[in-house]
Amino acid sequence: MKTGDILLVHSKFDPIAWLIRKYTSSYWNHVAWAIDKDNFIEARGTEIGRVSRTKYLNWLYNVKLIRLKNISETELKEALNYISQFKRKRRYIDYLKLIFKIFISNCGSFVCELTCSNLIGRGLESINYWDKGKEIYSITPRDISELKSKDVSDELNYYILEKD
Repeated sequence: MKTGDILLVHSKFDPIAWLIRKYTSSYWNHVAWAIDKDNFIEARGTEIGRVSRTKYLNWLYNVKLIRLKNISETELKEALNYISQFKRKRRYIDYLKLIFKIFISNCGSFVCELTCSNLIGRGLESINYWDKGKEIYSITPRDISELKSKDVSDELNYYILEKD
């Protein structure tokens, strides 16, 4: 795994993840961006923060690691620095209220909230990499998965074998 790789996540037993997949017509319900070889930055329901790459390497998740094409290390560093400025901490009950509000509204997007996908989208937009013609505030894990990229999931599998 390298800095700038994107982890696509399918949570197997999470009802909110199921709702996200259903609502967005995607296999993936979450994304995280590698900030170094061992950690990701992600926007979760309750906070934006770092998480170890081992968090999603178990039977509860299906994951895919992708490496964006035509992006320089300098651009990646700039985009990751940009998204690292975003902070959030909130109670879980407030997150559940927000999810309920999003799903019962007919706005058609997560416009009112900084999601995992639009956190990455904002970073890519900051370096003029996002060009899919879709508003950053309404992108989903599916949109991230459709970026020009290379599947490097085998690098995660190597890490699992290396641990044993």
